[in-house]
Amino acid sequence: MDFVKLDRRFTVEQNADQWADQLKLLLQQVTVRRVVVLAGFVENTDSLLSVIQKGVGLVSGDFLQPPDAERQFDFAINL
Repeated sequence: MDFVKLDRRFTVEQNADQWADQLKLLLQQVTVRRVVVLAGFVENTDSLLSVIQKGVGLVSGDFLQPPDAERQFDFAINL
């Protein structure tokens, strides 16, 4: 399985809108090739919902797991 990680410009709120058309085109191209897309720097619910609604398959960032010495993410949270 192939992966592509998006540049942070696609998920940082103040920049996300200006890159929306490019992201849409990129997602169309990689979907045809069965490439899984990862969006990093997901910092809040707005950026999470934005990338998921656009078709991004994987996310990472402080919203999901802030930096810590151990992984302690609660997968049972409700959004």
